[in-house]
Amino acid sequence: RQVLGAQAVPRESPLDKLPMTWRLMQVLPGLLAQPEFAPMARYLTPDATSGATTDAQPGAADDTRLLQLASQLADLFDQYQNYRTDWLQAWAAGRDELTDPTGQPKALDADQRWQPALWRAVLDTLTPEQRSATRPDLHRQVLDKLQGGENFAGRLPRRLVVFGMSHIPGAMLEMLHALAPHSPVILAV
Repeated sequence: RQVLGAQAVPRESPLDKLPMTWRLMQVLPGLLAQPEFAPMARYLTPDATSGATTDAQPGAADDTRLLQLASQLADLFDQYQNYRTDWLQAWAAGRDELTDPTGQPKALDADQRWQPALWRAVLDTLTPEQRSATRPDLHRQVLDKLQGGENFAGRLPRRLVVFGMSHIPGAMLEMLHALAPHSPVILAV
Protein backbone atom coordinates (compact mmCIF):
# COMPACT_ATOMS: atom_id res chain seq x y z
CA ARG A 1 0.00 0.00 0.00
CA GLN A 2 2.88 2.36 0.73
CA VAL A 3 4.42 1.65 -2.67
CA LEU A 4 1.33 1.33 -4.89
CA GLY A 5 -1.09 3.51 -2.93
CA ALA A 6 -3.86 2.45 -0.58
CA GLN A 7 -6.54 2.52 -3.28
CA ALA A 8 -4.59 0.05 -5.46
CA VAL A 9 -4.49 -2.69 -2.82
CA PRO A 10 -7.78 -4.02 -1.45
CA ARG A 11 -8.04 -5.10 2.19
CA GLU A 12 -8.83 -8.67 1.11
CA SER A 13 -7.60 -10.50 -1.94
CA PRO A 14 -10.18 -12.13 -4.20
CA LEU A 15 -7.95 -15.21 -4.02
CA ASP A 16 -7.50 -15.55 -0.28
CA LYS A 17 -8.30 -19.06 0.94
CA LEU A 18 -12.02 -18.66 1.64
CA PRO A 19 -13.02 -16.81 -1.53
CA MET A 20 -10.71 -19.14 -3.49
CA THR A 21 -12.53 -22.17 -2.06
CA TRP A 22 -15.86 -20.87 -3.33
CA ARG A 23 -14.40 -19.99 -6.73
CA LEU A 24 -12.96 -23.48 -7.02
CA MET A 25 -16.31 -25.03 -6.10
CA GLN A 26 -17.83 -22.98 -8.90
CA VAL A 27 -15.32 -23.81 -11.65
CA LEU A 28 -14.29 -27.40 -10.89
CA PRO A 29 -17.51 -29.14 -12.01
CA GLY A 30 -17.21 -27.54 -15.45
CA LEU A 31 -13.65 -28.83 -15.87
CA LEU A 32 -14.17 -32.46 -14.91
CA ALA A 33 -14.77 -33.62 -18.51
CA GLN A 34 -11.26 -32.50 -19.53
CA PRO A 35 -8.73 -35.37 -19.58
CA GLU A 36 -6.26 -33.72 -17.17
CA PHE A 37 -9.00 -33.52 -14.53
CA ALA A 38 -9.85 -37.27 -14.67
CA PRO A 39 -8.46 -38.05 -11.17
CA MET A 40 -10.62 -35.29 -9.69
CA ALA A 41 -13.65 -36.45 -11.64
CA ARG A 42 -13.22 -39.96 -10.25
CA TYR A 43 -12.90 -38.56 -6.72
CA LEU A 44 -15.92 -36.29 -7.02
CA THR A 45 -18.34 -38.56 -8.86
CA PRO A 46 -20.33 -41.05 -6.80
CA ASP A 47 -19.23 -44.60 -7.58
CA ALA A 48 -22.11 -46.28 -9.37
CA THR A 49 -20.27 -49.62 -9.52
CA SER A 50 -19.99 -50.00 -5.76
CA GLY A 51 -23.65 -50.75 -5.30
CA ALA A 52 -23.99 -47.86 -2.86
CA THR A 53 -27.15 -45.85 -3.14
CA THR A 54 -27.01 -42.09 -3.14
CA ASP A 55 -29.45 -39.32 -3.75
CA ALA A 56 -27.03 -37.74 -6.21
CA GLN A 57 -27.74 -37.69 -9.91
CA PRO A 58 -25.56 -40.07 -11.94
CA GLY A 59 -22.33 -38.27 -12.81
CA ALA A 60 -23.02 -35.41 -10.40
CA ALA A 61 -20.20 -34.25 -8.17
CA ASP A 62 -20.62 -35.06 -4.49
CA ASP A 63 -20.98 -31.68 -2.73
CA THR A 64 -19.12 -32.71 0.43
CA ARG A 65 -16.21 -34.07 -1.55
CA LEU A 66 -16.25 -31.00 -3.78
CA LEU A 67 -15.99 -28.74 -0.73
CA GLN A 68 -13.15 -30.84 0.72
CA LEU A 69 -11.25 -30.85 -2.58
CA ALA A 70 -11.83 -27.13 -3.19
CA SER A 71 -10.59 -26.36 0.33
CA GLN A 72 -7.41 -28.41 -0.18
CA LEU A 73 -6.79 -26.84 -3.58
CA ALA A 74 -7.39 -23.35 -2.16
CA ASP A 75 -4.72 -24.11 0.44
CA LEU A 76 -2.34 -25.31 -2.30
CA PHE A 77 -2.88 -22.19 -4.42
CA ASP A 78 -2.52 -20.02 -1.31
CA GLN A 79 0.89 -21.60 -0.71
CA TYR A 80 1.81 -21.00 -4.36
CA GLN A 81 0.80 -17.33 -3.98
CA ASN A 82 3.29 -17.05 -1.12
CA TYR A 83 6.09 -19.28 -2.33
CA ARG A 84 5.77 -19.73 -6.11
CA THR A 85 4.47 -16.53 -7.64
CA ASP A 86 6.75 -17.26 -10.60
CA TRP A 87 4.81 -20.43 -11.39
CA LEU A 88 1.45 -18.68 -11.12
CA GLN A 89 2.58 -15.84 -13.37
CA ALA A 90 3.82 -18.31 -16.00
CA TRP A 91 0.55 -20.25 -15.79
CA ALA A 92 -1.51 -17.07 -16.11
CA ALA A 93 0.50 -16.24 -19.25
CA GLY A 94 -0.42 -19.66 -20.72
CA ARG A 95 2.92 -21.39 -20.09
CA ASP A 96 2.51 -24.81 -18.45
CA GLU A 97 5.92 -24.81 -16.82
CA LEU A 98 7.74 -24.61 -13.52
CA THR A 99 10.83 -22.58 -12.74
CA ASP A 100 13.70 -24.64 -11.39
CA PRO A 101 16.07 -23.36 -8.66
CA THR A 102 18.38 -21.86 -11.30
CA GLY A 103 15.51 -19.84 -12.77
CA GLN A 104 15.18 -21.98 -15.88
CA PRO A 105 11.72 -23.00 -17.10
CA LYS A 106 10.91 -26.71 -17.06
CA ALA A 107 7.89 -28.21 -18.83
CA LEU A 108 5.23 -29.44 -16.45
CA ASP A 109 4.65 -33.20 -16.33
CA ALA A 110 1.44 -34.32 -18.06
CA ASP A 111 -0.14 -35.51 -14.80
CA GLN A 112 0.30 -32.03 -13.29
CA ARG A 113 -1.10 -29.94 -16.17
CA TRP A 114 -4.42 -29.64 -14.36
CA GLN A 115 -2.83 -27.09 -12.02
CA PRO A 116 -2.18 -24.33 -14.59
CA ALA A 117 -5.51 -25.09 -16.28
CA LEU A 118 -7.31 -24.71 -12.96
CA TRP A 119 -5.40 -21.54 -12.07
CA ARG A 120 -6.38 -19.98 -15.41
CA ALA A 121 -10.01 -21.05 -14.91
CA VAL A 122 -10.04 -19.34 -11.51
CA LEU A 123 -8.44 -16.20 -12.95
CA ASP A 124 -11.13 -16.16 -15.65
CA THR A 125 -13.74 -15.64 -12.90
CA LEU A 126 -12.10 -12.37 -11.85
CA THR A 127 -12.77 -8.89 -13.15
CA PRO A 128 -9.71 -7.02 -14.48
CA GLU A 129 -9.61 -5.00 -11.24
CA GLN A 130 -9.71 -8.15 -9.10
CA ARG A 131 -7.08 -9.83 -11.25
CA SER A 132 -4.66 -6.94 -10.77
CA ALA A 133 -5.18 -7.27 -6.99
CA THR A 134 -4.04 -10.89 -6.67
CA ARG A 135 -0.88 -11.45 -4.66
CA PRO A 136 1.28 -12.53 -7.65
CA ASP A 137 0.16 -9.46 -9.63
CA LEU A 138 0.64 -7.08 -6.70
CA HIS A 139 4.06 -8.59 -6.05
CA ARG A 140 5.10 -7.93 -9.65
CA GLN A 141 3.66 -4.39 -9.58
CA VAL A 142 5.50 -3.51 -6.35
CA LEU A 143 8.82 -4.91 -7.61
CA ASP A 144 8.45 -3.00 -10.90
CA LYS A 145 7.72 0.25 -9.06
CA LEU A 146 10.52 -0.17 -6.49
CA GLN A 147 13.02 -0.97 -9.24
CA GLY A 148 11.77 1.85 -11.47
CA GLY A 149 13.90 4.58 -9.92
CA GLU A 150 11.06 6.44 -8.19
CA ASN A 151 11.90 8.24 -4.95
CA PHE A 152 9.91 6.86 -2.02
CA ALA A 153 11.25 9.27 0.61
CA GLY A 154 8.68 9.71 3.34
CA ARG A 155 6.42 6.96 1.98
CA LEU A 156 8.34 3.99 3.36
CA PRO A 157 9.45 3.29 6.93
CA ARG A 158 12.86 4.63 8.00
CA ARG A 159 13.99 1.03 8.34
CA LEU A 160 12.49 -2.42 8.07
CA VAL A 161 13.41 -5.07 10.64
CA VAL A 162 12.54 -8.71 10.01
CA PHE A 163 12.96 -10.44 13.34
CA GLY A 164 13.10 -14.11 14.26
CA MET A 165 11.99 -15.68 10.98
CA SER A 166 13.68 -18.99 10.29
CA HIS A 167 12.01 -19.32 6.91
CA ILE A 168 11.35 -16.59 4.34
CA PRO A 169 9.67 -17.27 0.99
CA GLY A 170 11.65 -16.34 -2.11
CA ALA A 171 9.06 -13.73 -3.08
CA MET A 172 9.54 -12.02 0.29
CA LEU A 173 13.32 -12.01 -0.20
CA GLU A 174 12.79 -10.41 -3.63
CA MET A 175 10.63 -7.77 -2.00
CA LEU A 176 13.17 -7.07 0.75
CA HIS A 177 15.92 -6.81 -1.87
CA ALA A 178 13.85 -4.32 -3.87
CA LEU A 179 13.09 -2.30 -0.71
CA ALA A 180 16.73 -2.16 0.43
CA PRO A 181 17.80 0.74 -1.86
CA HIS A 182 14.93 2.83 -0.44
CA SER A 183 15.00 1.87 3.23
CA PRO A 184 17.52 -0.11 5.32
CA VAL A 185 16.47 -3.73 5.73
CA ILE A 186 17.71 -5.58 8.81
CA LEU A 187 17.29 -9.33 9.09
CA ALA A 188 17.56 -10.58 12.68
CA VAL A 189 17.78 -14.35 12.33
